[in-house]
Amino acid sequence: MGASELLVGGAAVYSANVPAGDSTLSMAFDGASWYQGSIVGNAAGIDALYASLNFNEFSLSCDVQVKAVGTGGFSFPVSIGRTGSGGGGLAIIEQGGTWNLLHHLVNRADSRVPVTLNRWTHIDLVRKPFGPTIQSVLYLDGTPVVTNTTTPIVPTDWFTIGASEKGSQIPGDVEGPFQGLVDNVVITNLALGAPPSLVTIARTPATIYTGNSIILTAGALTGDPAGRALIWRRDGAAFTNSGTATRIAIPNVTTNNAGNYDVVLSNNYGAVTSALVAVTVLDPSYSGGAAVLRYRLGDNDPGAVAGNFGNAVTKDALGTNDLTAFGTPFYTADVPAGGGALSMGFDGGSFYRKDDLADAFARVDLNNFSLSLDVKITALGGAGYSFPITIGSQTAGSGGFAVVEIGGLWRIIHQMVGTSSAATGVPVALDQWTRLELPRRQFGTAARSRLFINGVDSGMELTTGPTPANVKPILTIGGNTLADLVNIEGGFVGLIDNVVLHNYSAGAKPELTTGIAASPSTTLVSGESLLLTATASGAAPLTYNWRKDGAVFASTTGASGTPASTTLASVTAADSGSYSVVVTNLTGAVTSSVVTVTVLPPGATVPRPNVAHRLGEDDPGSVAGNPGNAVSKDTTGTYDLTANGNPLYSANVPTGGSTLAMAFDGASYYEGTGTPWTDFYSTFDWNNFVLAYDVNITAPGASGFSFPVSLGGMVTGFAIFEEAGKWRVLHHGVGYSPVGPEVTYDKWTRLELRRVGGQSRLVIDGVDTGIANTGNFRAPAGRLTVGNNIHTSGPEGYFTGLVDNIRLFSYSLPASTLSLQWVGGQATVTSQGRANAHYTLWRSPALSPATWTMVTEGVADSTGRVTLTDPTPSAAGAFYRTSAP
Repeated sequence: MGASELLVGGAAVYSANVPAGDSTLSMAFDGASWYQGSIVGNAAGIDALYASLNFNEFSLSCDVQVKAVGTGGFSFPVSIGRTGSGGGGLAIIEQGGTWNLLHHLVNRADSRVPVTLNRWTHIDLVRKPFGPTIQSVLYLDGTPVVTNTTTPIVPTDWFTIGASEKGSQIPGDVEGPFQGLVDNVVITNLALGAPPSLVTIARTPATIYTGNSIILTAGALTGDPAGRALIWRRDGAAFTNSGTATRIAIPNVTTNNAGNYDVVLSNNYGAVTSALVAVTVLDPSYSGGAAVLRYRLGDNDPGAVAGNFGNAVTKDALGTNDLTAFGTPFYTADVPAGGGALSMGFDGGSFYRKDDLADAFARVDLNNFSLSLDVKITALGGAGYSFPITIGSQTAGSGGFAVVEIGGLWRIIHQMVGTSSAATGVPVALDQWTRLELPRRQFGTAARSRLFINGVDSGMELTTGPTPANVKPILTIGGNTLADLVNIEGGFVGLIDNVVLHNYSAGAKPELTTGIAASPSTTLVSGESLLLTATASGAAPLTYNWRKDGAVFASTTGASGTPASTTLASVTAADSGSYSVVVTNLTGAVTSSVVTVTVLPPGATVPRPNVAHRLGEDDPGSVAGNPGNAVSKDTTGTYDLTANGNPLYSANVPTGGSTLAMAFDGASYYEGTGTPWTDFYSTFDWNNFVLAYDVNITAPGASGFSFPVSLGGMVTGFAIFEEAGKWRVLHHGVGYSPVGPEVTYDKWTRLELRRVGGQSRLVIDGVDTGIANTGNFRAPAGRLTVGNNIHTSGPEGYFTGLVDNIRLFSYSLPASTLSLQWVGGQATVTSQGRANAHYTLWRSPALSPATWTMVTEGVADSTGRVTLTDPTPSAAGAFYRTSAP
């Protein structure tokens, strides 16, 4: 085939003595010559062939004419692989005058069929499934003569005709040199290509406003990659073929782009179609937005003439937000297609700017806008980068957005936050007009910045952005503004025209993305605090009118997608009632559902919520080794988990009485969501809770990280996750803890995420590791997943291993009384407080300074009484307390 040449050793010669068929030449070997591959100069072809070959479904065939048996007692007409350390493979071998089948370093199967000298024999070595087992079979002239049932070592290199390579891997260090003729040597891949059996499709977002972009992604690609192609369809009609690309973007959508989308995955052996996903495109009458700033850079400037310096100010075509010149920008008649009569030239030291655009920025939602311009870059940035345009400034506490040229690549930058990957950068086309658009779009709580070049989505993206309220109201054309407002960095060299800042939130009606929730519970005791939360998206500013029994008692404002809240401190019985929130903006209003709050008298008992999933013991008909039920039950039968993929019940369980655990294969998970979970979470005190479970991780996450269990997801909630073999604590959508202890693989470990004192602490096998996430958090949405995390783009961080005994409970903070007994050097503490409250016993060697260590925990009985014993004998003089951890 031309890719796997062999190099000669010795003096092999061509011969006209050939087998029957169409061959005209064969090769004669004299017992001191051979041909080899995988030696210096020709290794790549053979090694690549072996890497692509399935050695459980292949054949090796040849025609041979033996002139004399091997002088050392054996000889090889053909050999795959080699002997010696690290070797392996298969070979046809003549030994003692009979034909045999050899698995290098494993086993030889003897046929006892004599070699016929001076006669052509066709030999096939076939390895493939024969019935239920895979076997190697040797055929002589089409007749099977011997079977080798052992499993060969898969070869990675070396192919020899006329001998077999030894362990030294030195060219010519061979054994079993062959004497005779060899022809028509063929290796055949018997594994037929598999047709595709599954493909999935995902879209972002599901509901979109005109002018935005739909992102479609194909996943779970199956089947042989040969001839693979993806054809994308809307309402059954194909609209594009992306080849092997699994992601496409549809920019600038209109209502015509609404519909049901699917993707057809095909290869050389068949095709399969994904499920349908629906995309809704909202009417442009309230979604199109409006331009806020527009600079034609000359066409609106009085007296502007090509070749002259730019005016001291360049006009805003939409209003009074004129920009001031710094340095010597100049007008030019070199303009983009469809532009005006003039553009503006910049020399790397000149720019236009205004640093008090507060009135314009008040009309822009910086999570739902676009910044566009035409550029013609004539020289790359002298400092290695250049900025044609920026919003905001490179200032601590501010930040902003920009398109930047770095090393000849267009990239996106969120100032003071991050820069898009160089791997997705697009080469700059020098001396050519290019249309750049940086849209940042808000979809619920997720905002993304992307870069379109000449109307085509480049694929680069940044998600985490600066806080919109902190971005200073500055726009700079021709550079990037620094903190001192005097100097710039990244001076631009080239031409710029048609700059537009467009707000896409204008007119978007408010929508509740999370309804009203009451924390820590809908049932409180007099004196506790009530926190009400809700989140809406829509045109900013959004006004939240909080109501009790229909009457407004508080009003707050917030940005699109940002959680809003109000607090009632020290509630009384008079605060019992029905609470709701009405969210309004200039274009409409939306009203939440009602949450009913009950306030009990002082001293009343409030049971705090808890849930326990034993992952098997409560599932009807569960048996170790069987697939997990479609629904896994908790101990109460209330909080169901729904299976995705193929989790399995397992008898590999942690100590402590469990009989079943759940095994996950890196592609399956259980998910709990819906009304029961939402209601359950609404009763939680998320500043005082514990998530605990047993985990036996058998392999690290395929994507570099994995989640055994996750609370919330979709940029809300908490999780302990494995990243690069280390445990860490994550506040979804907010931030990570420092890197924690190493994962111990193939061993049961008890993990606990304890929320205490404003920290989310990592406890492993009962020991506080000292690792904590001290940042802010977003209260979890009503979801619990086992085996991965659900992110905005779908499942991520699939887990491989076993999980068991999940407990999630909120700590109550009861006022309690303590009594202490000291018997045999051990302390026993009895606490009297609320019924069913969860208590933790803490010990300190002194009160000042106090160094508290958690020693044990327990749950009070129905009378509110709990007895806790310190399992470690302590010297007299230790101090104890009970509390939430």
